Amino acid sequence: MFRMKYVIATILYLLIWLTGGQVALAGIADIKREAYVDSEVVTLGDLFENLEDMHDLWVMDAPPPGKKAYISASSLAKLTRQHGVYWRNNLAVKQVVVYRKGKEISRNDLVELLTEAAKQSISDGREHSVSLYGANQKIVVPLDYGLEDLEVTNFDLNRKNGRFSATVDYPVGQNSRQSTIINGKLVEVVYVPALSKSIAPGTVITARNIKWVPLPLYGLGKTIARSQNQLVGMTVRRPLKSELPIRLSDLQRPEIVHRGNLVNITYETPKMTLTVVGKAMENGGVGDVVRVMNAASLKTMEALVTGPGEVQVVAAGMNLAAN
Repeated sequence: MFRMKYVIATILYLLIWLTGGQVALAGIADIKREAYVDSEVVTLGDLFENLEDMHDLWVMDAPPPGKKAYISASSLAKLTRQHGVYWRNNLAVKQVVVYRKGKEISRNDLVELLTEAAKQSISDGREHSVSLYGANQKIVVPLDYGLEDLEVTNFDLNRKNGRFSATVDYPVGQNSRQSTIINGKLVEVVYVPALSKSIAPGTVITARNIKWVPLPLYGLGKTIARSQNQLVGMTVRRPLKSELPIRLSDLQRPEIVHRGNLVNITYETPKMTLTVVGKAMENGGVGDVVRVMNAASLKTMEALVTGPGEVQVVAAGMNLAAN
């Protein structure tokens, strides 16, 4: 009797297989094209829809996190026949692609990990930044693991050129780990003031607008602002991105004299002080030298901006009086 049932079931299975599943039977499972797993093993339940029994039957070891593996439909047919599990292949699947879910350690996290390893390797008290070679250097761990589960087991540094090769050990399962080699370069850095967020031209920079950011030592030149005092009280000539080093040429004093506005033009000597009304020909801030025009004589001259609407003649002997 049992043999007869087995023969009938086998015939039905072959009929479904050959007809592409056109014969619909209750309790017959459907094979998947793709399967996603988050454990270290792949079971029958991962590979089929509507499977009634044998969900936990081991099929194969799962690939490492973030990787994929394949299993053919013919191999599954052999396995399932041994356990009396029958299924259909409506989509004519030749192989199932099995993806292992995982958590990719971000590039920033890898930089943080290797920066700490570099500090322990060098121990000279200097600041260094880490840059990684290649965009494909990545590590994927199981979903319930993170950066704290990684370990740098070796850090080989060439002190002449700053290049390094680091061996990073990481988990791929509960009791299994792998290692990979990550290459990069160490660069000595200094910290310079930058804008914590973008500000509009004309807005006066205060200490609250400043954030210190690392800059490679080789990129520090005379054109880069190095101290907070070089920024506070200044404004930007054009919109600047935040958290980037600032060139001194991108800064200017806040404009308190504006082109076309009336100004008081003062000329001082040890014996007298003469003030006349004029018009500013240029914009300028305190300490800037701008061109102004005597409103009465229409003569132009250069004057030093000393305050809002106030300038002082800088050319000795300049005649301010009207003709």
